[in-house]
Amino acid sequence: MSVIQKIREKYATLMVVAICVSLIAFLLMDAFVGPRSFFHHSNDVAVINGEGISITEFSNREQEAENAARQQNPNLSDEARQQIQEQVWNQLLSDVILGDEYEKLGIMVTNEEIVDRTATPDADPQIQSIPIFKNPQTGAFDPGRVVQFIRNIDQDQTGQARQFWNQIQQYLLRSIPQRKFYDLVRQSIYYPKWLAQVDMQDRSTNATVHYVSIPYSTIPDSAVKYTDAELQQYLDSHQALFKQEASRGIEYVSFDVIPTSADTAQILKQMETLKADLEKIPEQQISGFINRNSDVPFYDGYQPEDQLTTSQRDAVFNLAPGQVWGPYLDNGNYTVVRMLDKKVLPDTVEVRLILISTQSTSDSIARERIDSIARALQHGASFDQLALKYSDDPGSRQQGGKYTFSAAQIQDPNFSPEVRQFILFDGKKGSKKVVKSTLGYFYIEILDQRDFKPMAKIAVLTKQIVPSQETDNAVFSEASQFAGMSQTREAFEQNARKQGLTIRQAAEVYPTDYVIPGIGQARSLIQWMYNDARLNQVSSVFSLNNRYVVAVLTRIQKKGVAPLEAVRPQIAAEIIRQKKAKMIAEKVGKPASLDSLASRWNFQVQEAQHVNFTAPYVPGAGFEPKVIGYVFYKQLKPHTISPAIPGNNGVYYLQVDSLYQESPGITVENLRQNMESTRQSDILAQLFDMLKENSHIVDNRIKYQ
Repeated sequence: MSVIQKIREKYATLMVVAICVSLIAFLLMDAFVGPRSFFHHSNDVAVINGEGISITEFSNREQEAENAARQQNPNLSDEARQQIQEQVWNQLLSDVILGDEYEKLGIMVTNEEIVDRTATPDADPQIQSIPIFKNPQTGAFDPGRVVQFIRNIDQDQTGQARQFWNQIQQYLLRSIPQRKFYDLVRQSIYYPKWLAQVDMQDRSTNATVHYVSIPYSTIPDSAVKYTDAELQQYLDSHQALFKQEASRGIEYVSFDVIPTSADTAQILKQMETLKADLEKIPEQQISGFINRNSDVPFYDGYQPEDQLTTSQRDAVFNLAPGQVWGPYLDNGNYTVVRMLDKKVLPDTVEVRLILISTQSTSDSIARERIDSIARALQHGASFDQLALKYSDDPGSRQQGGKYTFSAAQIQDPNFSPEVRQFILFDGKKGSKKVVKSTLGYFYIEILDQRDFKPMAKIAVLTKQIVPSQETDNAVFSEASQFAGMSQTREAFEQNARKQGLTIRQAAEVYPTDYVIPGIGQARSLIQWMYNDARLNQVSSVFSLNNRYVVAVLTRIQKKGVAPLEAVRPQIAAEIIRQKKAKMIAEKVGKPASLDSLASRWNFQVQEAQHVNFTAPYVPGAGFEPKVIGYVFYKQLKPHTISPAIPGNNGVYYLQVDSLYQESPGITVENLRQNMESTRQSDILAQLFDMLKENSHIVDNRIKYQ
């Protein structure tokens, strides 16, 4: 016992401290290493209500969206990629923010709901619109085809079917709970009958008034004095009006990389050499030669003169077959052309066709089937009925197999070459033929060929006049020298003036921007502005869109309430307006009548008829809600003059001559229903924005993209 007592006396304090430290460490552990810790989120592209979104997840979603977009347009522009990034970002916000609401309300999606929204007659409209789920004979949605698709999904060795079905499921997992959530909110919005009755009374009551308006312009701005303290007080009491997003401002100079005369001469020399080769090369080798040496690929087709893209179309079209012409200047390019052939061809062709595909049917069976169709047509069978029943071409089945093509469409590289040869070159109006292609067997009848005109097949060899590497290096050296001499904002501006460089400004650049007006795509420069630059720091040289740019950060605007200097003009204008209103009211005093007031100030008494509380416009004066409010102010008795009313455009004095009732042409219940529907639509349209406003969102995209 004595030993224990000694331990208690000697080490009690130390043990208490150790226990406290352990408890604190345990509590702080989650803050530093847990899933919602500071360090856990340090590599996240976003943190939404405490949930981190990794750059890997965001990039994967972005890549999936880009891949889907490239199926429609393989060549995505920078602007298109920016739009995709914003769409992915907004979808992430929606998934997390709405997901939190679903969890609070217990909203979920069951397997039965997935089946109900895909494989039943009540399927989601988006699912019903997918062509592979439609009956090929009727064009109507067929739930059985959905079931068949799911059963055969693993037979697709490419995995595309599984990927497509996963996309459908992801769509439903978002749309089903969202519909439930919005329906709950919609049902909670109610417009009571008593409020509709008040609204009906407002709509039914009209007024005739006379008024005098004394414009603020009667007092010059210079006659109004105010202090910074008054401006700041107004800003402090109206902070909601002056909230701002984070932004940056820069000044920059641009060193444009443009071709020199030596560059132009060098390209011209190349074109002379290529012209000599083009004159000698056999025609069957021309397409490969053009594709190897020209900035524009070879077009294997015939064009009328008015569709030639060259600036010298008249001269080019009049060349004889085999003749070569050029080089000539053509919209910033040097161009050489060789006339290959000329024909008179129809610019419009009408056909009707039946396709028996060989994609899912053997060649022999497809051939036998198309021959049977041809024989049936020869014996008078209905083309429309056979097309509807047997054709594998979904684009024409419902229209009796009919198409109308232009010559340009027929000569598109994706158009079947075998079909092209028959309907544009070999066949005539009334011709009928079975044509084999990579898609299968076509039975084609040419219904009409019209708008015949001369067309030319031309080999076009073109090269853009671009700066040489030597020119690019020289401009870069000039920009680097300027940046090296301009380490401060003062030096930047002085050196620009000395060298005659134009200093341009980009006053408000936001972290989500990709484009700077006057520069174009400039994401790397924007990232520098937010991630690396200090106020008044001068950048290194940025290579942007055929120019080199040196910038200086001139402004840092933080998110929140704008500082007074940033909004001084707007606040000063409002303070001046308020002071003018007070000055006018003091000068006028209490007028005996509107006529005496108008005479004294040399203004006219004006009349406004059919004034209604629901329309905040004064006839002849514009948008003046305060004035309208006074017209229906119960304490303002008819035929008495109102006090001074500070409006948007001036100070008003009015007199209500009469109040009368007019039916608005709607019942109270119909009005209630209309107002309820309007309120529901307005609230639902703003619902996500309101949820987003009340969410804690950390956007780190500027660090990674």
